[in-house]
Amino acid sequence: MIEIDIRGIYEVQRLFRGLASDQINYALTVTINGTAFATQKIGRTQLETRFDRPTPLIKGATRVDKATKETLTARVFIDPKRAAIIKTHEEGGQRGDQRLEKFLRSKGWLPGGWRAVPTDNMPVNSYGNPRQAEVNKIINGLPRAGGIAGDRRRLFVIRPGLSVRIQPGIYRLKSRSKGSAIIMLYHFVDQAQYKAVLEWMPSVQASAIQLLPDQAAKAIRRAIETAR
Repeated sequence: MIEIDIRGIYEVQRLFRGLASDQINYALTVTINGTAFATQKIGRTQLETRFDRPTPLIKGATRVDKATKETLTARVFIDPKRAAIIKTHEEGGQRGDQRLEKFLRSKGWLPGGWRAVPTDNMPVNSYGNPRQAEVNKIINGLPRAGGIAGDRRRLFVIRPGLSVRIQPGIYRLKSRSKGSAIIMLYHFVDQAQYKAVLEWMPSVQASAIQLLPDQAAKAIRRAIETAR
């Protein structure tokens, strides 16, 4: 969430000194909301450019709570329903479990802290993420028991810790013929750390401070014009 106190910005204070007292709250409200929506636009652009092929979920993550003459406070923030996705890239650390990972954990095939990472063999959508229909096929096609698992759909799991030469992951048999080859769809890794690369909060806050004087000047002109 972005919070700016205009009382600490001398240039904005100077602009308001020439207003009549009954115009100040109106001009402040217009200034704050103008800055908030301009800042939201900058924040949205940053999300669209920092992420590789961002989904509509990411593009539409920013929100604004408008100021009123009574509150004189506006908020620019990330939708709480989408904040968990953004937070990992903002602060770094491990991401949350995806649907497939939750399923694998429920079967005892993926230990705590491990992640299922798609290989180049997984079909992806236009955003570079595994196609949900293909993920569903894996979940529905895997057997209901643990171990080295397989079924008639030729999907099987090698869980971490097994004494086999195959890397832990999810595999598909390419054919039923003798000596049939296998392809890896997901490989299991014991960590999946993200670096803090987004820097949404500091950059958007800096933009808001930069925008305030111009928004204040526009609001003052509007206040004077509407007072006539």
